This record gives sequence, structure tokens and C-alpha cells, in this order.
Amino acid sequence: AMALSLATIELSIDRATPQLIAALERNIAATEAARHDPQRVGELDGEFHMALEEASGNRVLKLAREPSN
Repeated sequence: AMALSLATIELSIDRATPQLIAALERNIAATEAARHDPQRVGELDGEFHMALEEASGNRVLKLAREPSN
């Protein structure tokens, strides 16, 4: 899982747009504000990683995160 996260980050950095950076900054601020609500922090963490995966443009990384049937 760590290797996938590192690959996602590397690809996302290369493709970062101002919109992605703003979305990640909003997510971080919301996470800090919700630090006493573990459920909300978990939701925001998932959203953060999904935004990175989307920005990476790598379908394999996105599929690796999805639950299997």
C-alpha cells in the first residue's frame, strides 16, 4: 500500500493543477477542524487520497484502491 501511495504522490505532483492544490488545501483545513471527530477525519482522509489518485491519471492506482467483488 505504501508503494502505491508513493507512486500516486509522484504522479500527482507532476500533474498538479491550481485546482487540485486548492482542493487539497481545503481538505487539510477541514481535517484539522475535524480532528476531534475520528469518523469525519477518516472520510476526509479517503477524499484526500482519492483526489491524489484522480490527479495521478493512473487508472491502475485508482482501481487498486477500489474494493474487489
